Amino acid sequence: MREIAASSEEQAQGINQINLAASQMDQLTQGVSVSAEQSAKASEELSRQAGEMREMVEKLTALVGRPGNGKEDSPPPSQIKCH
Repeated sequence: MREIAASSEEQAQGINQINLAASQMDQLTQGVSVSAEQSAKASEELSRQAGEMREMVEKLTALVGRPGNGKEDSPPPSQIKCH
C-alpha cells in the first residue's frame, strides 16, 4: 500500500511540474507575441520615416542641383559633409 501511495505522490508531483512548465511556456509565448507586435510596429514606423527622409533628400537635391546640370560648382553628394 505504501508503494502505491508513493507512486501516486510521484505522479502528482510530475503532473504539477508539467503544469508549471506548460504555464511558463505559455507566458513565454505571450511575451514573444508582444515583442513581435512591437517589432512590427517599429518596422512600420521606420519605413514611414525612411519614406519621409527620401522625399526630403529628393527636395534638397532639386534645390541644390545635381552635378552636370549646369551647376558645376556643386560638389557631389558624397563630398558634402554634414555637421
